[in-house]
Parts: sequence; structure tokens; C-alpha cells
Amino acid sequence: MSPKLTALLHSVKSSSKLWRWVSVLATPVGLVLAWFLVFGDHLLEDVGFPWDFMLGYHASTFYVIESLKSGEFPQWVPFQAMGYPLPMNVQSGLFYPVNWLLAACDFTYTMKTAIVTQCLHVLFGMFGMVYLAAKRGASKSAAFLCGLAFLFFGGFYSNAQHVDIIRMYAWAPYLFAAFTFVRKPSRVDLALIPVIVYGFITASYPGGMMANLFLAALYWFFQLVSVKFWQDWAHVRLAILVGILAAIGVGMAAAFLITPFAMRHELVRSYIPFNEMSFWQPRYFFTLFTNYSLPHLKLDVSMCSGFVGVPAVVGLFLMDMHTLKRHWPLLVTGIISGLMISGTFLFKWVTALIPVLSLSRFPASDFRIAIAITAIMIGMFSLEQLARLDRIRYLPFFVKLIVVNALVIYAAQHMYKAYNIKAIALIYVLLATDFVLVIIRLTAARWRIVALVTALVTLVPLDATRILQPELRTWFYRNLSAHYHDSLGFPVTQLGDSLASVLTEPKASRPGRDDTIQPLLVSIRGYLTGEYQMHDYSCGQKMTNYVKIMADPQIKKYMQQPLHPIVVPVGTELRTVIDQPADYRGFVEPILYGTNRISYKVNLNQAMVLLENEIFFEGWTGEIENPVGENITVEPERVLKALRSWRLPAGNYQFNLTFRTPYLRQASYVSLTFALLWLMAIGLLIAIRSRRTPVNPNPIPSGLQDTGAPVAEINDDPGPLAADIPPSDPIKKRRRRRKKH
Repeated sequence: MSPKLTALLHSVKSSSKLWRWVSVLATPVGLVLAWFLVFGDHLLEDVGFPWDFMLGYHASTFYVIESLKSGEFPQWVPFQAMGYPLPMNVQSGLFYPVNWLLAACDFTYTMKTAIVTQCLHVLFGMFGMVYLAAKRGASKSAAFLCGLAFLFFGGFYSNAQHVDIIRMYAWAPYLFAAFTFVRKPSRVDLALIPVIVYGFITASYPGGMMANLFLAALYWFFQLVSVKFWQDWAHVRLAILVGILAAIGVGMAAAFLITPFAMRHELVRSYIPFNEMSFWQPRYFFTLFTNYSLPHLKLDVSMCSGFVGVPAVVGLFLMDMHTLKRHWPLLVTGIISGLMISGTFLFKWVTALIPVLSLSRFPASDFRIAIAITAIMIGMFSLEQLARLDRIRYLPFFVKLIVVNALVIYAAQHMYKAYNIKAIALIYVLLATDFVLVIIRLTAARWRIVALVTALVTLVPLDATRILQPELRTWFYRNLSAHYHDSLGFPVTQLGDSLASVLTEPKASRPGRDDTIQPLLVSIRGYLTGEYQMHDYSCGQKMTNYVKIMADPQIKKYMQQPLHPIVVPVGTELRTVIDQPADYRGFVEPILYGTNRISYKVNLNQAMVLLENEIFFEGWTGEIENPVGENITVEPERVLKALRSWRLPAGNYQFNLTFRTPYLRQASYVSLTFALLWLMAIGLLIAIRSRRTPVNPNPIPSGLQDTGAPVAEINDDPGPLAADIPPSDPIKKRRRRRKKH
């Protein structure tokens, strides 16, 4: 390094304030800059994400936010699939805090808002990797490299159309960080555990949520047994505390979890039997460093990529015993995730013991993120350890390097079937990584970390350009507004106006339902405009009653009509009257048709049966207004397979129907109880720590404070970017090294 640059670095280090600001801002500024370079077109141009992203994911979330903005909690969606309860749609984000924040800030969830929100989730995940690395005792330089590598995780790009899966990937580092043990956890870290668990559950695709909670529990257990816990009760107490706080987080999500689980019999799952198309075959592990859009990969393209990059994979193979001993709980968790995603005997045993894990449709997607986190973490830790060691055993180093080189070259030939430009680019990156590692070992010890960070900051993004090609429409979809306008018939910028008027100003009756299926965007217009649809490219089409109605042409035709209540004497065969014209004046007349409520004006001379062309679902309740006494409650009956009917007494009165999602009230009470427990736990943590903290007139210098390393993983060298460590005198350092040797 040139003398001028050396003098400049020493002058920066000699100024403690300047060095502190540089070290504090280097990681966030660097990560944000890299993120913007990747997603700048999505943020500023008419570029978005394709396919499912524009369909039910956007439309159902749009409906959630607009309903919350109107002041009403959305329980029943009358506009899609002839009506269904929204809490059953676990992919709508109904209980996700970010959507509530958007509603509170009065944002309209336009397509651009959805795109920016998803891009911000990727940035959020990058900082989650930094947080996890820090809790695992990494230096700031290693944590930064982990966050940078996570930006290029292949799942963010192959799976970009699936909003809840991207959210799950972004929250996963925080989940594992919440379950990571540290010697003296701060009150903030402990208080965040329930919040992180709640956020992860409500953000995630259900199958991935269950899979990663299972892996996080294993990770917790492996940390527990990583020391002789029968001799270290402080370690056991910490494990119990983390487990209790995580359980509180699960309890806080009860409102999200209980209703769909309790009413699962009302859902017809899009079930795909497990076969070789559900799992990663051995060659799919090569996508950790190869492209995912290859013709001989038979899985859906969204399920293929686990890309973490060549440098991380090389670092994983160069792992030494020191790194293995420190991080074996994370490594074993990643290995188990690899066995689960492969559909091995372990997957069969675990799903037999924990049947809920077998509900996942896509194990190839659900278990992928833990493999990526493990590869990135241990890979970057190993490379940093290689740079820090004064001496290494060169024979094992070169043997490992030869093995990983042989593996990558074999993968290049096997995956690409020929040494084309993509295979050659992969080999070039591999050779560049080898060159960097050799040069770092030849560099002076004090500059190795700087050289490593500089090289990887260049090499990791360069390697990722192989999967960040704009022609891959899995994540880069041009002219989004024009496509949306052509499919929906109105500009994407006009979203919100028509639906808001329908939600705030309900009509007296309901018009007919549209039976259009194609194009798919038309079938989700109900979420966006308040138009009534027979179908729904979302959760609504998976309802049992929807399937029954669509299988009966006569009932389907009746459901397409405008609101057509029929009143007949008790005992009448209802199928014989559903084709009659709508002539209900003098008997029953609709006066209000809202989202969660319907009202009729009734005038009957005798007890009759009221049949509606509305779908049956548990949770609807009728109430007869009685001006002289208590109102009379009426329960619905299921008729004609899936329709709703009511037995009404004679009289002149108003009949009000309301919908309350089954089990939601009880589940909400459970969530509220656990939220109160969380607040009590925070108060208890504050009280205990305040009582145990002594008043010390001579505080420990900041550079000697606890680094927060894991219990069995004390990191003696926090790295050259640690802001709290004053710059050392190089002459004294050289003298100490001579004495040591």
C-alpha cells in the first residue's frame, strides 16, 4: 500500500470522533448503496415484479389496507368468490404490522407502493443478517459482508412474485437472531424476541413459517447442549427465558393462527402430492453458485435458486476447527434444512412426528432460507478467520481449495451442459476468488482484513450479476403500468377511489356477479373496485362451498343473479323455486348490503323460509329487531349444498344479518393476553436489571465492554471496524508480537 494512503488511514484512526463516525456509518451506507444499485429501476422506473405479485397478493392486501382506512375491520369479502371470510386468507397480510402502518399513514396500496414495500423488505433482511452476525459474535466487517451477500440471495429474485415468501426470507435472519444466545443479552434484545416472532409469523407463507419455526427450535436446542449445561445454570436460565419469550410471540399471533386452523375443514387445499418435483434433487444444491433459469431444472423456476455466491461457498469449504466449534449449532441447523429440502428419510420421520409440517406444498421453498443463511454466515466467518490468522497450515488449506474448485468446475459442466459463456463466467469468478485468498495470505497481517473486505465488496456483486440479468422476468418486469391498464381497463394510479366509496357508502342491494375468469387480473377486480366476482385468483377459490356451487350449474346460475331473496313456506323444495324471477315486494325487501352486514325489511303473514343467493359460512347471524323487547336471534341453515337460508316468523320487522369470523374473538383475547404478558415481561426485565446494576464510579472503558458474543463463542478480536476500540500503536504492537514469539 502506498505511503500516502497509509498516512491517510492513520490520520483517520488518530481522530477518534471521525473514526467512530466512519465505523458506525460504513455498514448502513454501504448496504443501502448496494441495495439501491440493484433495485433502483424498481424504485424509480416503471419496473416491477411479475405474475402472482400483480394478482391476489397485491389485490387482497390492497383490500385490507383500504378497509382499515375506512374504519372497519375486514371480516367478510363479498366481492370475491361469492364471499368468503378474509381471516381465512392467511396470505392477505391482514395481521401484518406493516400493512396496518400503511393504513395508519393513509397510503394507497398502489402497485408502486407494493413494489417499493417489497424492495424495502429485502433491505430489511440485509440488516437482519448484520444483526444475526453481530449476535453470533462477528466483527463489523464480517457482519457487513454477511449483509451484502444476503442482498444477492437467489430466493429474492427467483421467488419475487410471491410476496409472503419474500417477507419470510427477509424476516428469517431476525428469527434466528432472536433464538441466538448471548452472554449478557440487553433488555432491548430480549424485549424484541416476541415482536420478531410475531412479525415473522404474520409476514410468512404458512408452509415456510412452520418449517422455519421448527428449524429455529432445533437451533435453540443445539445451543442449549453446546455447553455442559448441567454445570452452567446461567446458560439454562437464558435458554428458558428465550424459549418463554418466543412462546409469548407465538401467542401474540393467535388471532392470525387459530381461525384458519380451526376452520381448515372449510378449505380445499391445492394439494400436490410429494414427489421429486416437491424437493431439491442433489443437483439443485449447485444453484448455491449457479444460475437458476436452466432448462434441465424441472422444478418451477421460483423454487430453484438458493444462490449465495462463489465466495461464500469457497469460504464454507475452508472452514477451520475454530469456526466449526463456534458455529456448529448454526451449521447443523443448515444441514438438517438441507436434508429436509431433499425429501430424505429425515423429512418422512419429522413429518410423521410433526404432521403440521406436511401441510407445506413447497418444501423446496420453505427450507431454502436456512441453507442460505448458514452458507453465508459460516462462509464469511471462515474467510475472515483465514485473514486474521497469523499462521495457517497450508497443506489443508490448498487441499480444501482444490476440492471446492473441482466441485465448482464439475457443477459448471453438469449444470450448463457445455462450457458456454455462463459456465466460463462462473469459472472466472472461482479463479478470482482463489487469487484473492492467496494474495491476502501474502499481504501484511495488519492489512489483511482491509484487503479481504475490499476484494469481497467487489467480487460478491460481480459474481451476482450472473443471476441479476434483466431478461430474467422472474424479478424484472418492464412496462408494468401498461400491462395493468390493458388487463384491468383503468390506470393503476386510480386505485382506491371506487372501492373507498363502496366501503363507506354501502348500497341497498347487490348487483349481479361477473363470471369472467380470463384474463386473471379481471377475476380480482372485486378487491380493487368493489365489483362482485364469481371467482378469485386467491384464497376464495379454495373454499369448500365455492367448489360445491361451481359444480352445480343451476345453483351457479342463481348465484350470478343480483341479490334475489326468495320467501317460501316451510317444507318447500327449494331447488324448484330458485329459477323464479325476483318478485319479493310485499314479503322481503333488501335495504342495506354492506361488507359485514345485510339488512332486510320483512312483512310476513306466516312463518316462512328466506333463501338468499349468498354463500353459507359459519359466523353469519340474523337478528330480528323488536321495538318492545329484546331482539330475536336467528341462526342460518345450510341448504342446496352451500346456500344460506333462514326460518323467519310472521310479522313486520327489520331483519339484520351480521358476520363475525368464527373463533376470531376468542383468538383475539388470547393475542391480547400474550401482548399483556409481553409488556409485563418488559417491566420485569427493567426492574431486575435496574436492581442488579451496581453504581460504579469508575466505569469500564467502552473498548473493554462485553461484545455480546454467544455464550460458548467468545470473540476476542472484534475487527478493525470496531468503533469502540481506540487505534493501537503499530510499534508497540510489533514489540508485543516479538515477545510472544
